[in-house]
Amino acid sequence: MYDLSDGALENALIIDNVLPADYFQYVKSMVVDNPKFPWSYFPLGGRDKAIEPNYPFFFDHKTKTYTTDNKYEKSFDHLAVKDGMSVTEYGDLGREILQKISETLDFKIRYLYRVRYGLILPNEDGSIINHPHVDTEHPHLVGLFYLTNSDGQTVLYDQTYDYSTVKHKRSVHTCKEIMENGGFTVREKVNSVENRFIIFQGWRFHSSTCPTNVEERMTINFNFNLEV
Repeated sequence: MYDLSDGALENALIIDNVLPADYFQYVKSMVVDNPKFPWSYFPLGGRDKAIEPNYPFFFDHKTKTYTTDNKYEKSFDHLAVKDGMSVTEYGDLGREILQKISETLDFKIRYLYRVRYGLILPNEDGSIINHPHVDTEHPHLVGLFYLTNSDGQTVLYDQTYDYSTVKHKRSVHTCKEIMENGGFTVREKVNSVENRFIIFQGWRFHSSTCPTNVEERMTINFNFNLEV
């Protein structure tokens, strides 16, 4: 039994080979190797840019300055579960995957907020760390399941978001304050390894990273609460 409480989960919990090999190959056949999987274009940092369109969130690695123009937005997603409800045919697959993982790790899901399949394409400018963010602005855990081996890491920061401020301060506004007062500091980086599952507290700011030497970075992102 893993301790997933707030105090215990200061860093990401990393579990390799979390699914049986045959079932993992089935999942890959349904997503990674499925030419008809319904990906939709979703530019990285799009949510925060929609809230604060004139704020320079995006770092230009050529000019070494921040800009409002995101040049590294080669991202696609598929939102399968939203607000606890399956909204596409891949919602049930996501629920099944998380259920199998929870049985392996011996924890029980109380509420599943979201299941999001993610695809990030390689970037020729080198390893690009994307915009820091939190997934949702209510208490939750993040479970990230890697479908492919990739040099696109997941970056977790020391800085966090206070859920109690959501009525008057969105996470994007906290992000702005951090950027204007010394910036983010990296807590840890997690490599993208297929059939790896990581769990971390949802209030911790984090970023994806664009791959450089592989065709894509594919993940499934789960936001959920546990039974206590």
